[in-house]
Amino acid sequence: MRKESKQTAKILYFPNTTSNKKSQACGGVWEWDVQLNLITASAGAFDIFGLEYRKDGYRMYQLLKRIHADDRAYVDKHIKDLTLCKKKETTIKYRVVLPDGTTRVVKTYGKGCYSEEEVLTHIFGISEVVATK
Repeated sequence: MRKESKQTAKILYFPNTTSNKKSQACGGVWEWDVQLNLITASAGAFDIFGLEYRKDGYRMYQLLKRIHADDRAYVDKHIKDLTLCKKKETTIKYRVVLPDGTTRVVKTYGKGCYSEEEVLTHIFGISEVVATK
């Protein structure tokens, strides 16, 4: 992640979470470069999706295919709302299905960054596992 991304991620938080350290203990921070369609993140953020840490990141579709089929439209709607400037930030809960069949309930907070023309360029966020089934 870029230096400014890490600095931004440090100030992100989950409203109603008692401790930012608590949320990072079973999750992590991430950045999505919308133009490149590339997500870079901490090892903990990739681990939520059952993916190995890669410095060069992953494409968005690689993470989206791990989201439970019943939750994909919900997640897509929130991404679209950020893209169309209907929202500047969002907090959502959704399920991630790992290759071994384990299901994780994930809470994600994302904040959009926009160009002067109001075009979404990046989303910075933090995600945490809130339950495992």
